[in-house]
Amino acid sequence: MTFSLLQVSAAGFAQKLTLSKKQISLEQIFREISKQTGYQVFYADKGMDAAKRIDVNFKNSTLAEVMELCLQKQNLSYAIEDKSIVIRIKEKSIVDKVLAYINAVDVKGRVLDETGQGLPKATVRIKGSEHMVLTNEKGAFQLSNIAENAILQVFYIGYQTREISVAELKSNPSIQLQVRAGELEEVSVMVNTGYQQIPKERATGSFTLVDNAMLNKQVGGNILNRLDGVTNSVSFDKKENRAKLTVRGLSTINGLMAPLIVMDNFPFEGDIDNINPNDIESVSVLKDAAASSIWGARAANGVIVIVTKKGRFNQPLKIQFNSNVTITGKPNLFDLKQMSTSDFIDVEQKLFAAGAYKVREGDKRKPELSEVLELLIAARDKKISNAEAKAGIDALRGIDVRNEISKYLYNTEVNQQYALNFQGGAEKMTYMISGGYDRNLSVRSEKYNRINLRAVNTFRPIDKLQISTSLYYTNSQTTSGRPGYNMNSLDGRKIYPYTRLADDQGNAVPFNVYRKTYTDTAGMGKLLDWKYYPLDNDQHKVTKVNLQSIMANVGLNYEVTKDLNVDLKYQYENQQRKTNLLQALNSFETRDLINSYSKLNRKTGTLSYNIPYGAVRNNEVNSMISQNGRLQLNYNKTIGDHQIAALAGTEVRQISTTLDGRLTYGYDEETLRAGKVDYVSPFPNFISGDADFIKEGLRADGLLNNYVSLFGNASYTYKNKYTLSGSLRKDMSNLFGVKINEKGVPLWSAGASWNISEESFYNLEFLPYLKLRTTYGASGNLDSRRTAVLTLQSAGAAFYTGYPQSVISQLPNQELRWERVKMFNIGADFGLINNVLSGSIEYYHKKGLDLFGLDDMDYTTTGVPRILRNVANMEGNGVDLDLNAKLIDRKFKWSQHLNFSYNTSKVTKYLLRSTSGTDYISDGLQLAPLPLVGQPVFALVSYKWAGLDPLTGDPQGYLNGQPSKNYKEFTGVNSKISDMVFSGSAVPTVFGNFMNTLSWKELSVTVNITYKMGHYFRRGSVDYNRLVAFEAKGGHSDYANRWQQPGDEKHTDVPSFVYPNNIDRNRFYNSSEVLISKADHIRLQFVNLAYNLKKSEWSKLPVQQVQFFANANNLGILWRANKFGIDPEYNNEFNPKASFSFGLKADF
Repeated sequence: MTFSLLQVSAAGFAQKLTLSKKQISLEQIFREISKQTGYQVFYADKGMDAAKRIDVNFKNSTLAEVMELCLQKQNLSYAIEDKSIVIRIKEKSIVDKVLAYINAVDVKGRVLDETGQGLPKATVRIKGSEHMVLTNEKGAFQLSNIAENAILQVFYIGYQTREISVAELKSNPSIQLQVRAGELEEVSVMVNTGYQQIPKERATGSFTLVDNAMLNKQVGGNILNRLDGVTNSVSFDKKENRAKLTVRGLSTINGLMAPLIVMDNFPFEGDIDNINPNDIESVSVLKDAAASSIWGARAANGVIVIVTKKGRFNQPLKIQFNSNVTITGKPNLFDLKQMSTSDFIDVEQKLFAAGAYKVREGDKRKPELSEVLELLIAARDKKISNAEAKAGIDALRGIDVRNEISKYLYNTEVNQQYALNFQGGAEKMTYMISGGYDRNLSVRSEKYNRINLRAVNTFRPIDKLQISTSLYYTNSQTTSGRPGYNMNSLDGRKIYPYTRLADDQGNAVPFNVYRKTYTDTAGMGKLLDWKYYPLDNDQHKVTKVNLQSIMANVGLNYEVTKDLNVDLKYQYENQQRKTNLLQALNSFETRDLINSYSKLNRKTGTLSYNIPYGAVRNNEVNSMISQNGRLQLNYNKTIGDHQIAALAGTEVRQISTTLDGRLTYGYDEETLRAGKVDYVSPFPNFISGDADFIKEGLRADGLLNNYVSLFGNASYTYKNKYTLSGSLRKDMSNLFGVKINEKGVPLWSAGASWNISEESFYNLEFLPYLKLRTTYGASGNLDSRRTAVLTLQSAGAAFYTGYPQSVISQLPNQELRWERVKMFNIGADFGLINNVLSGSIEYYHKKGLDLFGLDDMDYTTTGVPRILRNVANMEGNGVDLDLNAKLIDRKFKWSQHLNFSYNTSKVTKYLLRSTSGTDYISDGLQLAPLPLVGQPVFALVSYKWAGLDPLTGDPQGYLNGQPSKNYKEFTGVNSKISDMVFSGSAVPTVFGNFMNTLSWKELSVTVNITYKMGHYFRRGSVDYNRLVAFEAKGGHSDYANRWQQPGDEKHTDVPSFVYPNNIDRNRFYNSSEVLISKADHIRLQFVNLAYNLKKSEWSKLPVQQVQFFANANNLGILWRANKFGIDPEYNNEFNPKASFSFGLKADF
């Protein structure tokens, strides 16, 4: 017998007791008895429940009276033994035992999670006894010979304990558990790998689970964006030429860098914007080899598994409605550090005086000259006076084109989202029907409408057979809006700082693409208007994109035995994107094209069109069809303390993509007719006279990839303490090799875990949960753009002969093979008492082998100097820390969530090298021309900076260790690698978030702060090469801070402006270390406020519950390391404006 001591003291047995209190627990009463009498109170049975609450009111009562009163309605008895009170569970009489045996029943049921999925290894115990069982892999259980009035208790870590009577269980055999607030993500959750569901406490691999509650803390139409700032080891990048999303850093140099996206058990090949976030239940991130290697050649960059919502068996109809609207302010165009209008005019005047525009002025192509230059030319040619020219120029100094662009072309963004779903189920079937509608209007009036329809069903025609089907349909329409602005550029066209879009009455003001003096008279009044009207050109140049996607799934699962089942799945995905660009006759692009190919007979005044008169229509259809099939055997067996889980199978996959395009001239929207075009004959350009062919309008492309895979995965667990796991997969594809054995590569993983806290010797009461795990394995990286076989591509008609021609797009490369990544991972999961603090910490090391890289090739035999081969390696290390804290857990709750990720990587091998340091110069915004061994893939490499020459303001570098202005030498081919400065990584090496959630009753507020550290960026500055170029359209505001006189070098690093321009001088400055700054920053990412109303508390509420919420996103930087006020994530770009969302979620 085991005794548990509650209190130790000494007092007399004859002492009277007094106590009056409502709803006091037996345990509290026993403590009071011990306090007033000095008697020790012991429990003699483990299964005793001393938490029951009763009302007591006794005064000057004896101990015997008090004990009889407290235990009279309890299944407990007591005995007083030597100044001790021993509490026991009552012994049943012989009659009671006989009656219990006669009335005993057998019951069975199924324990489900909050989504309706079975919970394996849940504990089902008869209350007040030691009789208990564990559920099987499907959550099912059976109990024999139990009392008809018995109460069952169901336990599962991370979920609230539930009690249910035998009678209730008979009427509904499904027992659904609710997540214990704040604990689901800590321990004992089910992780979906796309092949199986694994209880996290038995997993050896590294996973991050983002549940539905976390996904809904952010608002938006893209599911991946909802992972930003809340997901451990997942980094988001805003730069265009870098991977938008990475898991545990990079694993390749020239291959695909993005993780594999899996949705409902198969790779998702379509546009991620097709997925409605309201249809998603959870997202799992598979981070290490053991977690992701089951996906083989596509898993090297990590795997993101998306699980959609589904109905549950025996679930009453549940209707959910979600609606929200998000408002975002228009961007501040002055975020771009642009040269002032006055400074730009000064530069134009200086260059004009130096004769810089003479070549452009005499160009036979008649390129436009700015309004300032036309005034200067008119004054020079005595067409106007100098005073008139000065007055006209001075009037332009007060104009800033950004004001008019902001006024006329940008507006507030409004996004609306609506979602409705129906879910439920009966004993033999489940259903889920959902619909979503998104309606967005961007800051440039682009329109985006999306409709999602989804139906998911599961049937059990017989006990051992389960059939599942799903159909997902998406239709989206995108309509282009107004042109976008970038540093003195509008819709990709040069625009000057003093350009006006509208006059004082709001009428469109023309912009001259060609010299006004020419176009006003060149066509004798016969040509179409040859001016560009930025204010309304978008109305005549409209792009419409229609995207339709259908994804259908069917699955069969047959239970051969209680331990073995067969799974057969098939998925069909078809996405079609139709793009229609219509440039109406009134658009500048069409008018320009027709005029350029027109022919004017100046004697007769007759004008003929070689481009048919009418609109220009550009149609393009991109199609993608993906088919996946999988046959899988699943085996789960528990024999005493031994648990075995295994799967094996094969899958086939085919992806077909096609492109069809047609360019139509002279298109008439009303009659749907087009003109005829001569593509064979060259025609002279109207302005320059140079002959050229009209662009041919037909385009076609196609790609077919086939894949076959064999896979297996197994794990063995002993006593719920020790787990060993392993996986093996072989992928084969038509991309690599000629022989069958060269088409595939075997990939594998092995892992082990140890639940130390389950050991008998473990006695750390403050740390009741502790688990160690480690894995090692190899996965692959598949890039369908790379192939080992000779690839020809049609190049249309030959220039001189007109015959069809082809070009070699890929040389035969029989040695090319899969990229491979090996990863070692070790980690610990832990939980303090009552889960006050829980989480995990992991260290990993990975190596990228056989990576793609350029290598020298014999130019004399192929005509190609370099070819892609498996000639590169890289390696990286990292640490992931995930912490959850419950600081206060009462009516008022305060929880915290900290994600910390550290990742660093470097190139360890790259055969193609250079002795010139200039070849390695990089701003880290894209892949360097040559990756440098020992440095990150996206590294910042610069020239050493020696300051400005105090006499001339020239930038100075180093040559042979001494300050020098020999720019040709230290920026040319003779530059030395040792003279370069390696600042570090351009992507964060440390990143994460710190989230606080405060709640009181039904009101909660969440504040999320993100941080990114350990990286650098190159600031933008004045580029004199661009400023003085023929196409100059402005410059950087640093021009105002340039060196102008001796002494300026003490407070500026911006070089002096000199003309004639020295190209090497300016290239050196813009690639020097003086423009490097630390990119570390801390950002207030979002604040989420929510309030719940429940029908149980508000009887007149027309719904079961409703949540009103508000979300504020992109609230700005709290701290930054650079002193220039630059947001390093948006350097030389518009800073994101705060967005505010308001919405509701209702359950009917």
